[in-house]
Amino acid sequence: MIGSPDALILYGGRKELFDAYQPILQVMEGSTTYFSEDTGVELLYDLAMLTMLYGAWYSYFHAHALLRTANASAENFLPYASYWLHALTSKDSARILDEGLYMTELSNMAVNKLRLDIIVKSSRKLGVTADWLLPI
Repeated sequence: MIGSPDALILYGGRKELFDAYQPILQVMEGSTTYFSEDTGVELLYDLAMLTMLYGAWYSYFHAHALLRTANASAENFLPYASYWLHALTSKDSARILDEGLYMTELSNMAVNKLRLDIIVKSSRKLGVTADWLLPI
């Protein structure tokens, strides 16, 4: 993405150096974000985003493998996947994580365990490997 408007480049370290070189950094386009003097902060953000990337990517591929068994297209699934990912990363979900308020009357751990079991069993029945879900 470097060189495109979609690039997201994270920085840390001495603020005066970032400020001094920001005009040069802008050549790489996209969004440049300074975090803090601690150079580990932006690295943790990058690691967290990569964690989400690979988890979401793998689940997206798995979803398409399931849908392909019914000849459903990725294009037709896209609006539903986008809606679901947006709901997952909403301000409400961020607040719940920050506050540690995990109790709910709608979807407790037993319900989620049952749903995961159904996904694994159904995937296997359709010939789609679901081993990546077993640790969850």
